[in-house]
Amino acid sequence: MDGDSAGETVRGVTRKRANVLAAVAAGTARKPALVDALEVSRSTVDRAVDDLTDAGLVADEGGEVVATAAGTLALSARREYEALTDALGEAAPLLAATAEDAPLDRTLFAGADVAIADPQAPEAALTPAVEAVAEADRLEGFAPVVKSNYASLVYEGVRERGLTVELVVGRETLASAASVATPGGRDDLAAVLAAGPVTLLGTDEALPYALWIARVEDGDDTVGVTVHDGGAIVGVVANDDPAAVEWAEGVYADYRAAAEPVDPESVADEVG
Repeated sequence: MDGDSAGETVRGVTRKRANVLAAVAAGTARKPALVDALEVSRSTVDRAVDDLTDAGLVADEGGEVVATAAGTLALSARREYEALTDALGEAAPLLAATAEDAPLDRTLFAGADVAIADPQAPEAALTPAVEAVAEADRLEGFAPVVKSNYASLVYEGVRERGLTVELVVGRETLASAASVATPGGRDDLAAVLAAGPVTLLGTDEALPYALWIARVEDGDDTVGVTVHDGGAIVGVVANDDPAAVEWAEGVYADYRAAAEPVDPESVADEVG
C-alpha cells in the first residue's frame, strides 16, 4: 500500500470508527465493554475493531483492544480538525467580511472563543476583547477604525490600572477620529492619546481588521481579531494558545515596521 492509499485508509477509518477508537484510547479495552459503553451491537464492534486493526490504529494484546501509537495520533489529529472546523463554522460571518488576502492562520481559530455580533446588540460581541483588555498589563495592536467605546475602554485601563498601550492606526482614521467620536468618547480619546503610557503609530497601509494582543505579566497573553464591515462590528475571535499568540505577534510586527510614530498631543488637540 503506497503512502497516499495508506493515508486515505487512516483518514477514512478514523472518521468512520472514531467513537470506537476514542473509547479504546480512553481505556475501554475488551469488546463486551465496548458494546456496553457505546450501546451498539457486538457485530458493530467486531467490524469496527477489524477496520481499526487493518489500518494499524488498534491492536489485540491478550484479548484486550489497545490503541497503537498511530491510533493515538490519528485520534488527536481528528479532534484538532474537528475543533478547528467547528471554530471556522462559528466564524463564517466574520470570515465572509474579511478580505481574501487578509493575513489569517488556522492557529488563531483552533480552540478559539468566537463571538458574532447580534444586530440587536452588536457591542456584546466585544465581550472577549473587553475581558482580555480588563486583565491586561499591556495592549498592542492595530485598528482600521477608532470607535468611542474602544477609546473609553483603553482610557479606563490606562487611568485605573496603569495599562501601557502601543497602537498602529491608519492616518485617515486618525484624521477623522473627531467626527466619529461621541462627545464623551471624544474626551476619553483625547485623554488616551495624551497619556504617557500610550505610544501611537500611523500607517498608510490598509489595515484588514483590528488585531489586539493583551499581555499579562503573570499570566497567559490573549490575542484576538475584531472584524468590522462599514464600521459596524461583525465579530471577534480570541485565543490564548501560544501558537495563536506567536502568529499575532508576527502579523503585528509586520504592520508596525511600516508605521511611524505620531505625536499624541497633536492628535489629542485635534480630537479634544
